[in-house]
Amino acid sequence: MLAAKVVGSLQLEDYRNELQSLARDREWRVRYAALEALRQLPQGPLLLEDVIEHHEDKYARDMASRLLSMEVVHS
Repeated sequence: MLAAKVVGSLQLEDYRNELQSLARDREWRVRYAALEALRQLPQGPLLLEDVIEHHEDKYARDMASRLLSMEVVHS
């Protein structure tokens, strides 16, 4: 979870595959941190849309959808 937060804060795009893998973690805090980190990357909204459309984990898809809708509301 902490690693995901660091990746997001520093916008380390090279770790987006690892974040997508963490999005299916059994702990919702890890999943949330990974998807929040994806959202912070320069292509964040597009990356969340990709999770929504292609991720195998339904919980990851749902959480990505919620984070994306929060992004729209805050814009």
